[in-house]
Amino acid sequence: MRREEDLKELTASEDEDVGRLQIAVAEHRLVHVVESRHQLVVEDVGGVTAGELVFLKDGEECLKQQIIREKKVHLIYREKEAMQILSSSKGYAKRFFVQIFCTFQDREALYFVMTLGSGGDLRTLIAKEKKLQADVAAKYAAQIAMALDHMHSLGVLHRDLKPENVLLNKEEDHIMLSDFGSAKILNSQSNDSQKPPENPQETADVPPRPRVRKCSFVGTAQYVSPEVLTNQPVSEACDYWALGCVIYQMLVGRPPFTGETEYFIFQAVMKADFSFPEDLDNADAKDLIKMLLVLSPSERLGSKELGGADTVQHHPFLAKWTDLLAADMERLNI
Repeated sequence: MRREEDLKELTASEDEDVGRLQIAVAEHRLVHVVESRHQLVVEDVGGVTAGELVFLKDGEECLKQQIIREKKVHLIYREKEAMQILSSSKGYAKRFFVQIFCTFQDREALYFVMTLGSGGDLRTLIAKEKKLQADVAAKYAAQIAMALDHMHSLGVLHRDLKPENVLLNKEEDHIMLSDFGSAKILNSQSNDSQKPPENPQETADVPPRPRVRKCSFVGTAQYVSPEVLTNQPVSEACDYWALGCVIYQMLVGRPPFTGETEYFIFQAVMKADFSFPEDLDNADAKDLIKMLLVLSPSERLGSKELGGADTVQHHPFLAKWTDLLAADMERLNI
């Protein structure tokens, strides 16, 4: 990690979409480094209450030299755009996303200052508990479903929903979706087909540096939908496929599609070849998973053809928690 004195020369900026901001990192006091080497706790970052925990996606994760070499500049633009859309949105469901407060960079690395998932991530929780109780899984699944509905209404598809991209807010007991490097933003110039121009001078100024961690901007084999895998046109339904995989993993402890290599995983995905263990006896949960893990996007629960997000949120497995979220929304008058 970079120490406080290493940050003094950096400048933080927030793009015009979210309001112009120019602040020096030296103005913010580094409180301490938490266990994860990709998390810092800082104070007084623009738009953040003093003492509020934030997450710093640091240079080891996003080395500029590596990003330029691998021609992934457009993915950084896409992630920033998606996060800015979600951070500037209104409504109750905004809490279900990591918020971006500012970004800054030096000659070697890019930095994103975001809300901190104080409870870790869903993958870590599943690994610790082996599998989650049905009611806990339903609570998180209902929150994810509401988050997807909100995100889709803003024209953003996640395309890489998986347990490690679901952070947990321990204080308020809710999820926060993160990692939008694979997102598709409808009607945006930062999607796969178009890339923003690179700065030649910036490219030339980047010094060589050993690769320490690869930036992860692609979908993940165990959770990718068949239409994404085969490079077909995608819709909101691709995220509901991933939701089915996440619900399965919460209840069983592993993804529904496994294999010794990605090839065998992809073969299982393309056939929707999965089964339930005998000890999973929650009929509503199994029914929801089966309705989400359907090969045809138009026949998948959550698709516009089958009634959209409401059909997922009010499925019997999620209905209780969806109603509780609606009651909380009404209580807060949001």
